[in-house]
Amino acid sequence: MPQHVIMRLRKPYTVATIWSSGKIWCTGASSVKRAHQGARRIARRLAKCGFPCRFSRYRIVNIMATCKLPFRVRLDELVKERPFLMRFSPLQIQFQ
Repeated sequence: MPQHVIMRLRKPYTVATIWSSGKIWCTGASSVKRAHQGARRIARRLAKCGFPCRFSRYRIVNIMATCKLPFRVRLDELVKERPFLMRFSPLQIQFQ
């Protein structure tokens, strides 16, 4: 099982998961430009620690976005209308 460490940068805000295999995942950046800057800074820090590091094979794999709708969504109705697109698993929470 590969081991990993987590390195955090403040500017640009980036969290890097550094795997023992040499692969690095950089997450948390707010733009493509900041993701690139953060990945370069991670590589620079590893080089300063004595690792023979080159910044190569960099690519964007995933981008996530969030939004707030100005209305409530009836999830059960949405799933009934398009059952082949989604699955609804409501949490069974009991309040006391």
